Amino acid sequence: MALSAAALLNRLQAFDGKAVTLLGEIEAEYRGEANYLDALIALAAHDQAEVSSGATWLIKAALEGGEALSPAQSEALWDEIPAIRYWQAQLHVCQSAAHLTFSADGAATMDRWLTPLLHHDRPFLRAWSVDAL
Repeated sequence: MALSAAALLNRLQAFDGKAVTLLGEIEAEYRGEANYLDALIALAAHDQAEVSSGATWLIKAALEGGEALSPAQSEALWDEIPAIRYWQAQLHVCQSAAHLTFSADGAATMDRWLTPLLHHDRPFLRAWSVDAL
């Protein structure tokens, strides 16, 4: 049975936005499962800040650990990116940009999404948005 976004959602709702130990436990438990990255992508733009931040942190960790998104997963992520509105999740996406491959549409989506972040209140997010661009 494949991992579902609902199973990850249950775990991510316990994340307080700070203690990444829980995220490490989620990663250890689910990484390598079928649909792991698909489920995380589906939660990247969740309306709860902690869920969105946790999902994008886990995507970033997977990419930094050598995982790669398939073309279909990349397209799914581009579909989610415009709705990612919490600064922590936005930061994780910016930090992941170097590990992502972009279609022409994906690059255009990133450009539109990143440009306003260049003037964000958070200096670290501004810096990483420049890096991502």
